[in-house]
Amino acid sequence: MWALLQNNAARIMRSHSAINVSWRKSFWGICVDTGAVKSFCSLPQWLEFCRVANQSTTLRSAKFHSHSLDIGLLHSLGSGTARLPITSDLILTFDVDVLDTRRQTDPNWPPMVLGLEDLDAARCYVNNLDNSLVFESVRYPLVRRLRRLFLVPDFEHVSNVLLTYAELRKIHRKFAHASADRLAHIFDVADAPLSNDDINSLRELTKSCHICQRFARAPRHFQLSASVDVVFNHTVVMDHFSLLQSSTQRQRAVMHIICESTRFQVGQWMPEDCTARALWEMFTLCWATAYTGYPHIIKVDAGSTYDSAEFKSLASAYSVHVAVQPIEGHHSIGRVERAHGIIRDMYDKIVEADVDADDDEALSQCFLIANSSPSHSSIPPCLMVFGTLPRLLIASVESVPSQAQRIRAILIARRSFEEHIAKSYLNTALRRRHQAATPSDDLYPEPGAFVLVARESTKRGRKYTRYEGPYLCSSVSGNSVGICMPPTGSVRHYHVNHVRRYISDDHISTSALLTRPVTAAEFRSNTALREQFYNSDMEELKWLYSRGVFERADKIAECAIILPASMVRVFKNAETANPIPKSRLVALGNLDPDKKNIVVESPMLSMWGFRVILSIAANRGWQLFTIDAKKAYVQSSSALRRPIFLVLRSPLSNLFATAISSPCSGSRIYLKLLKPLYGLTEAGTYWWFTIHDALCTLHLSVSPLDMCFFYSSFGLVGVLSDNLIYCGTDQFVHDLQQVLEAFVMSAVESPPMNFNGCVVLSNPIRISSTAFVDSLLSCDLTTLPLPQVRGKFRWLASLSRPDLYTAVPDKVDNAGWLSTIRRKLMDTRNFALPFIPLANSLELCAYADAAFSVDDTLRSRLGWTIFLRDATGLAHFLQARSFKSTRVVRSVLAAEIYALSDCLDFVLALRDSLLPIYNVPIPIRLFTDLQSIFDTVHRCRTIQEKRLMIDVTILRDAVRENAVTDLSHIRAPDNIADSLTKQGTRESMWLTFYRDGRLVHPVHLSTAPIKHSPDQ
Repeated sequence: MWALLQNNAARIMRSHSAINVSWRKSFWGICVDTGAVKSFCSLPQWLEFCRVANQSTTLRSAKFHSHSLDIGLLHSLGSGTARLPITSDLILTFDVDVLDTRRQTDPNWPPMVLGLEDLDAARCYVNNLDNSLVFESVRYPLVRRLRRLFLVPDFEHVSNVLLTYAELRKIHRKFAHASADRLAHIFDVADAPLSNDDINSLRELTKSCHICQRFARAPRHFQLSASVDVVFNHTVVMDHFSLLQSSTQRQRAVMHIICESTRFQVGQWMPEDCTARALWEMFTLCWATAYTGYPHIIKVDAGSTYDSAEFKSLASAYSVHVAVQPIEGHHSIGRVERAHGIIRDMYDKIVEADVDADDDEALSQCFLIANSSPSHSSIPPCLMVFGTLPRLLIASVESVPSQAQRIRAILIARRSFEEHIAKSYLNTALRRRHQAATPSDDLYPEPGAFVLVARESTKRGRKYTRYEGPYLCSSVSGNSVGICMPPTGSVRHYHVNHVRRYISDDHISTSALLTRPVTAAEFRSNTALREQFYNSDMEELKWLYSRGVFERADKIAECAIILPASMVRVFKNAETANPIPKSRLVALGNLDPDKKNIVVESPMLSMWGFRVILSIAANRGWQLFTIDAKKAYVQSSSALRRPIFLVLRSPLSNLFATAISSPCSGSRIYLKLLKPLYGLTEAGTYWWFTIHDALCTLHLSVSPLDMCFFYSSFGLVGVLSDNLIYCGTDQFVHDLQQVLEAFVMSAVESPPMNFNGCVVLSNPIRISSTAFVDSLLSCDLTTLPLPQVRGKFRWLASLSRPDLYTAVPDKVDNAGWLSTIRRKLMDTRNFALPFIPLANSLELCAYADAAFSVDDTLRSRLGWTIFLRDATGLAHFLQARSFKSTRVVRSVLAAEIYALSDCLDFVLALRDSLLPIYNVPIPIRLFTDLQSIFDTVHRCRTIQEKRLMIDVTILRDAVRENAVTDLSHIRAPDNIADSLTKQGTRESMWLTFYRDGRLVHPVHLSTAPIKHSPDQ
C-alpha cells in the first residue's frame, strides 16, 4: 500500500513538473476534491489568489496545525478567507488553511483545494459527467487539469466589490443608517461599485432596520377627492378653537361648524365645562333650526367631547351619523381647521378697531364676512346656500330677488363651483408629484402584526414627525387601524396613513425588544431611571406589606438569620414608545448559611406529564387552559418557620418608610419575614404544598411517576412552578377555577398559548418550538462550549423534537457536524409534535435500541421511546430517553437488554397512570431490532451473566403474566428508537410522524396478532 502511494505521488510530481514555468507561477484555480475534508492550499498559490482576486492576504490562527498529504506532513501557517464570484448574486465564501511549502520540491503544490466540508456548507455537489459544480439554482463549469476538476473563477470580468449580507449590514450601521443610494455613491467614488443585487439588498435591509423605520419620512395623505358635487347640509365638520375674548381678556372656546361642500360656516361661544348635551343643543340652535335641519353626517375629531357616547346617542336619535376621525388624521377635517385661523385674524382686527365691540356681534360679523367672501372661486358660500348676496346699502328695495331667481342663482352658483373644483383638482393632479398616501402592500398593517405609528411632536418650536412603536395591531377597518397601546392594552384608532407595518430584522429577535433588565450600577448612576422606577418600587413594597409578607422589626431574635434584600428591576416593552418598569423585591438567599441543610421539595411537571395532558385532551375533546399565579411564592398559606430577617439599606429603606408612612430613624430598616419571599431556598417548597393542598380539595389523584401530575376521570392538572395547565369537563373546569380564585392569578389563556418555553397550537393540538429553533439558528454555536450546545439540543429534543436527541455527536473530530446540524434545523424548522385524536383500541408501543461502546470508556448509548397508538396507525409521542449506560456491558445483547429493561420499568408505571383516566385496559407492546432478545425471551436459553439473567427473567415474567402483551422483533430500518442512539437515522419515519401523526411499520417476528400494520 505504501509503495502504491509513493508511486502515485511520484507520478503526480512528474505530471505537473512538465508544465511550463510561466503557468506554474500563476494561479491554477481551485481543485474541487470531495475526498478532502478541509480546504487548504500552498503559500504561493494563496498569494497568487489574493493578488488576482484583489483580496487581503491576512491570516488568522488555524484550527488544525498540520495536514497529512500524499507528499508528506505540511504545517499550517494560518487560515484565510477566500471569496469566489459564482454569479452576480452568489458568492462562495470558505476558509482555507495555508500550508508552508517553502521547503518542498515544488512550492506551488498543492493547489487551492475546496473540501467536502465547505461543499456541504454551500449546499453544492460535483457532477463529473458534465464537469460542473451544481448549486441550488446554477451550474458552474469545471475544467479538468492534472486529472482533477478545477474551478477557474473569472476575476477579470468582476468589476463589483464582493460583500456578504452581514458586511452590507455592518456598513449600513457604521454609516449612521444611510440610505442605499448614498452608500452606493460612496462605493462609486471609491472605484468599487456595488452590483444591482447588492443595492437591492441594501434597500431591503433598510426596510427591516429598526432605527430606519423609527426615523422614516413623515407619511403623506391624499390631497384630492373624487367627490366634486356641491350639496348643502349633507356633511358638516364640527370642531372648536380658542379666541381671546375682548371683554374678559381670557381664552374662550368657540364652536365652529362648516359645510364640507359649500364652505358655509357658523360659530358660537361655548360655555365653560360644556357637556355633550349642551354641545348638541348649541348645534341644534345655531345650525339645525336656523337652516335646513340636521345633516346626514357630522365629522368630528377624536378624543373630543363630540366623541363621547352621549353626543353620539343624541345624534343617533335624529338619524345623524357621527364620523369620528382617527387619531393623527386631522387632515380629514382640515377644512374646518384651516378656517380657524381666518376667523381668528378677522376677530382680532375687529376688536382692535372697535374696543367697545360686543363679543357676540364681533363673532357674528366674522362669519358673515367669511360666508359673503369668495374663497377658491369667485362664488361666495352664501350664494350657493341662499341664492343671493348681502344687500348693499345703496341698493333699493325693488332690487330684492324673487324666489325663482334665488333658486336659479343657487343652481348656477353650485354648477360653477363644481366646475371650478373639478378643473382645480385635475390641474393639481397633473402638476404635482403626489406620492402614495396609503402604505404599500408589504407595509400595510394587518391584525396581529407589529406596527409603527407616526406621531407629531414639537421640539424647540419646530414640529416634526417620528414613528413610535412597535405596537400590536388589533383591527383594520377602512381608514381606521386599531392598535393596542401599552401599558393597559387599550385600543386606540389611528388613521391608516400614519400606520405602517414593522418589519423585524431576521438577526434581531422581537422578544429581545420587549424585556431589558436594569443593573444596580446603572440604576444608581442614572437619575432618570430612579424616577421611572419610583412608582413601581413603591407599588411592590406596598403590595408585599399589605399581604403580610413581612413586618417591621424593632428587635432581632437570637440565632436569627439576617439577609440583605435587593430590588430587581426590568423594563417590559423596552424598545417601544412606552416601556413599562417592573420591580420585584428578593432576598439574597445565596448568603443564607443554612441553605445547604435545607431539603428542597419543589417538583416540576415532567415532559411526559405535559404531553400526556395534551394527548388525553385531544382524545377526549377537552379544551386546554393555562393560568399563571402572580408572585406565587408570597401567596403561600403556611407561615415561614425559620426566623429570618431582612435588612433594607438606603435608599431602599427610605422607599419602604415612605410606602408604609412610617418614620425612618437610620439608614437601615429590619423586617421580619412572615411568609416566604423570592430568593429564599425553601420558598418553592411552601408554594408547592399550598397549591397541592388546594388541588386535593377536588379529589384529584397524584401520579407516582410525577408529583405534579394530578388526574381524575373528569380532568387533568399539571403544575409547573407557578404555571398551571389543565383540561377536563365543563364542571371540572368550573370547580377548578373556583378553587384558584383564592389566589391572585393572571388571565386564563387557551391555545395558541405559551407554556414551558413552547407554543401549544390547536386544530389539531401541536407543540411547536419554532422560536427556540430560530434562536439556535441565529446564534453562533461555534463560540459556545460543546456541553452547552449539546444541552440546548437535548432540551429541545426532550420537549418537542425527539429526533434531535443525537444531533450533537459524542465524538467531534471536525467542525463538519455543525453545518449538518444547521442544515437539518433549517429543513425541519416548522416541525411540530402532533396530537391528532385517536380512535379506540389504544395500545402503548415501546421501542428500545442500544449502540455498543460509543466512547473510550466502553460505555454504551441506550435509547427508548414510547407512543400511544390506535388500530389505524395514528400515534401520540409520550416519552423518550437517550442516555449512556451507567455500567459497562460486555456485549451487544447485554446493551440491548439493559435498554429494554429500563423502558419496561417506565412503560408499566405509565400505564398505571393512564388506566384510571381511560377506564379501559391498555395493552403494552415492546419492540426490539435484535433477534437474540426475541429468542432469549420466548425460548428457554441459559444466560451465564448473573446481572443479565435477572433482566431477562423480568422480561420473561412480564410476557408470561400478560403485563406485556407481546415482545416483537422488527428489523433495524423499522426501529424508530435507532435515532436515539445513532446520529442521522430514521429521518423518514420521523418526517412521516410529524407530517401525518402516523407510526406504521412491518413486524418480523411476533407471538401476538399484528394489528397495527396495514401492510401485514
